[in-house]
Amino acid sequence: EELDRLETADSVQRVFWAAPDAVTAANPAYGRFLENQVARYGRFHPIIASEYFLEPLEGAGGLFPPRRLKLMRGTHGRQHVPGGPGPYLALLDVGGQDEAATSALAQLDNPARDYTVCTIVRVLRPRDSAEPAYQAVDVFVDQGSRFFESASVGGSLAARLLTYVEAWPVLHLVGDATGVGEGLLDWLASRLGRGMVTQFKFTRLSKAALGAAFISLVETGRFHYWIDDANDIGSDGWWFWQQAAHCVYDLPSGAALERDLRWYVPSSARISTPLGRQPVHDDRLLSAALVAEVDRLIKSGQLSLGSAQSAVVRGTDPLQNLDF
Repeated sequence: EELDRLETADSVQRVFWAAPDAVTAANPAYGRFLENQVARYGRFHPIIASEYFLEPLEGAGGLFPPRRLKLMRGTHGRQHVPGGPGPYLALLDVGGQDEAATSALAQLDNPARDYTVCTIVRVLRPRDSAEPAYQAVDVFVDQGSRFFESASVGGSLAARLLTYVEAWPVLHLVGDATGVGEGLLDWLASRLGRGMVTQFKFTRLSKAALGAAFISLVETGRFHYWIDDANDIGSDGWWFWQQAAHCVYDLPSGAALERDLRWYVPSSARISTPLGRQPVHDDRLLSAALVAEVDRLIKSGQLSLGSAQSAVVRGTDPLQNLDF
């Protein structure tokens, strides 16, 4: 941008652009490289659009414009009970506890508190792709319950989460271990098995990388959310789509997307519902976005989706074909 400003001021050209077609014509190997990058990220991923196709990257705006929202729309409905082909994975975003939640009849001290959300995704292996795809099929939602203290017949939040995850059952759980979430994730790992749980801590850098990777999954058609209740105001699916639509981002000039992307739902975001104006949280969106961490674990070989099959090997007499 600085060079463009200088050029505008004195008309001395300092920036020279070479479109991908021109580079590919001179160097076919670059064309193959570009094809691989587009397949990896998607043609309209900010990295591809700006670095390879020379399209200006806006420094702020909506992270999920209508085109990207449409890419996430699945053709499947919500799956309320376990069943069907897997494997399944659990993605857990942890909200805070509310002191008033120790009483089943009490109102929350902070009604605007984020929810604890656990999204279940089915892993698909399309025939025409070496990379897995993911379908969000169900969600567990709780607001403000005490993690280890029961205030209702259903038990503590930890106990209900464990029951929910084991019911599917899931191959692996990736969860938000930031702050208060660390104790909950550690408890779940002690019950499910240490190898079944990955703790993800949200920091400025890790959230930026997660957002960039999640966009790649969306842009390459590898993540889809159920769609049958998208227009039912107040439903879980409806809230997910509202959170995605309200999510904004900002990126400083010259910054790297994977390191400096800030994406969030503004705390001021509100939407009209039959219950009045309600805050638009980001918990369902963040829970779903943790699928990008699952994808990283699979690609790096830290998580295997392979399956085993039992078989009976018939015994043979080692002496039956010997001549004496």
